Amino acid sequence: MMSEKIEQQKKSPHILIVGATHGHEYLGVRVIETLKGLRVAHGTVEYVIGNPRAYEKSVSFVESDLNRVFPGKHDGDYEERRAHALSQKIAQADVVIDIHATNTITSKDEMMVIVTRWDAATREIVQRIGAPKVLVMRYKSENALISGTTVGIAFEYGANDSDSALNEVLCGICNILIAYGMMKKNPYQSRLSGDKTRVYEVYDAFPKPIDKKCIISNQVKNFRRVDVGTVVARCDSEDITTDESFVPILFGENRYTDIFGFKAQSIHW
Repeated sequence: MMSEKIEQQKKSPHILIVGATHGHEYLGVRVIETLKGLRVAHGTVEYVIGNPRAYEKSVSFVESDLNRVFPGKHDGDYEERRAHALSQKIAQADVVIDIHATNTITSKDEMMVIVTRWDAATREIVQRIGAPKVLVMRYKSENALISGTTVGIAFEYGANDSDSALNEVLCGICNILIAYGMMKKNPYQSRLSGDKTRVYEVYDAFPKPIDKKCIISNQVKNFRRVDVGTVVARCDSEDITTDESFVPILFGENRYTDIFGFKAQSIHW
């Protein structure tokens, strides 16, 4: 059953789709190019390249990580000014969809959506998407692109050149449009298994020595719980172990400069 809030927004919904928040992640641009000709019954779908300069140079960012500087500054560096401008568009949207690419995903079961709040409206939309995994980002989420949204969804469905990831993001977005009465039928079919969605609350990060060469242990797999004392990585000749049990999220040797990835705990739907 639709919530009262969504029923009100269905009359003239405004959906904002953002690609290339990180310039080298062009999966979102592929999504935008595919959807631009899509007709909706009512409301508005707006498409935006998040970081145009970084996208042109095929780099993550030019001066600072755009996804870490919201709501931005009118007199800041390039990404801070960009965040400030985007914040105006975000404030006008009922749903903001931020599309990312990742090479840390090794199977369809690791495809995920990220949210910064877990209220009734967000849960309802997430349920419509049918993602295998949902990350409720509590750790340092206040400066992300979706942190100031009414309903914000970030897709992390795979690599830039993955046709499967492209299809699944397109299918998920169209399910959102259907939820708001903007479409009747989804032209894309999900290839996911349809298993029950699992939800994880991300509460911390696992630091990485920035001056050492590190290799993540084969005991550490994304979304598989690790226990106290597990060797997480070997940095030069030193083993890095964990002093608590947690679920690894977005772990990758080269994904971040100062952390291996994030710590999470499983929560009920």
